[in-house]
Parts: sequence; structure tokens; C-alpha cells
Amino acid sequence: MNNKIIVSLILSLAIIPMVFALNNNPTVAPNGECYVEEPIKLYKDWNMISLYWNNGSYPLTGDRIVELVDGLNLIGNSGVNKFKLKDITFTNVTGTYSYADSGLSNIRVLRDKADSDLSIDSDYTTNPKVIYPQEGFWITSTSDGNITLPGVGGSTAGETYNWNKLRFQNSSGSEKSISDAKSANWITTDINFYTGSAWNTICGSLEDCDSLGPLNAWQGYFVKSEVDNLTLIRQNTTETCKIKPRFKGKFIGANKKFKPNFNAKYITVNKKIKLRFKTNHAIRYLGELKNYLTI
Repeated sequence: MNNKIIVSLILSLAIIPMVFALNNNPTVAPNGECYVEEPIKLYKDWNMISLYWNNGSYPLTGDRIVELVDGLNLIGNSGVNKFKLKDITFTNVTGTYSYADSGLSNIRVLRDKADSDLSIDSDYTTNPKVIYPQEGFWITSTSDGNITLPGVGGSTAGETYNWNKLRFQNSSGSEKSISDAKSANWITTDINFYTGSAWNTICGSLEDCDSLGPLNAWQGYFVKSEVDNLTLIRQNTTETCKIKPRFKGKFIGANKKFKPNFNAKYITVNKKIKLRFKTNHAIRYLGELKNYLTI
């Protein structure tokens, strides 16, 4: 067999399993396709969330600016990418500051659990390294100003989403509108947010509502589920599932000298797939294999 054929075959067998085994598991809808906008898992009691728009019309990168008030703020990541706290900047009337010099503090997220009483307590993770898409988070500022979230892309400030378009799916795969989910005792229709040192409510009736209105991009919200293992779906539009792996791989040659590191990712938010390599390790790997092959 030709050396080139052997090398190509070995290289394919080495790389392809790594790519396809590390799919990031987009959520599959009952029709076998994947949701266009990734759903959010809810736990029993109050869930801290933010909504992002993932319909293919938003850029994958770009900074976003979010307004803060002096004191406690409940905001969220409506971008398509995570960001690191250490990379954000804060701007007020006196200038622009790095996160370390900004005076911002007590960044808290609620992960893999719900909150029973909406009090900021030990249920929360404080000052995490990263904030992921769809996460709401508390943040305390010592003055009015704006934070810049680097490279998150996605929604722009001022975009809104109508709360009555939300849908919910239980663990059995049954899907309901927000009003039907309320009737089935899956949820309460109150959606809580926090502005100006006060709680406000968006709800499904005119009774006991502090305010009515759409859901805003870059705002954090609390949604209450009355049952466990419920899924919040922004819309039930689906598309053919795409592979969206993010991976790092490492190959080690037989002589322990060849140790290339791959770092690549596929991105499909804009309906395109982009594969990136930090170096040309694949070519080096191909050349290295030739040294060990015989006809």
C-alpha cells in the first residue's frame, strides 16, 4: 500500500473520532431536529436566567455595553459567547477602569440549582471566572456607569422578547405555552427582575403585577418552576442538528518527541462552520508518521 494512503488513513482515524466524540450536545426537539435557540434547564423554585438570541442573524463576536446603577444590579449574558470577569471594563464619569480597578464586586451566579426565597445566600457562586450565555448574575457597583463585556457578540442593547412567546417542556417531552404551563401547575407566570433597588414583576395576568412588558436583552430574570426537570424554550423553531464541538487534542509520537497540541472549534450560530488551528500541527504530524512507516 502506498505510504501516502497509509498516512492519510491513520491521520483520519486519529483526528475524526476526536472531532465527533466531543459534540457539545445541542438540545434535540421531539421532531428529531435541534432547537434554533438553545433551551434552558429549570429546577424547582426560582431559576436565575438571561435570554440570548441565536437565530443566525447576530455576529459571533463583538463587545457589548450594559448599563449599571450605583448599588446592586441584576443583569445577564445575552451574547453567544462566555466572557471572563477579569476581561471586562467599567466606565463612569471619571474614566474607564479594568475589572481589578473598577470597584465592581460580589458577582454571583446560580448554577445547577434553584433559589427558594430570592435571597442572596450560600446557594450562589461568588466571583466565578466566567459568565456563560443565558446566565443571569448579580453585580454590585460603587457608581453609575457601564460595563463592557468583551467578545460576547449576540444581541444588541434594547432588543426585547415577548414573555408570552415562552414555551415549556417537561421531562416526558410534553410542551406547553406559558399559559398552559401555568394551568398544568408547572410554573408560576410571574417573572421577576430587579431594577433601581426594587423587585419588579412581569406576569401572565393583570393581578398583582408591578409592571408589564417584554423581556429585555442583557437583563437577568428569575423564573419560578413548580416542578423539577422543566425546560424553558424561547421558541419551538427547529433546524437540522449541526456538530458544534469545542476541543483541544494532543498527540504523542512513539519517540516522545512529537507532541502537537490542537485547539479548534466549530461555530454554527451564523449557519457557518469555522475550524481554526493555532498551528500547522496536522502537517507536522503527517510528516512525523512517515518516519515510522515501511512498504
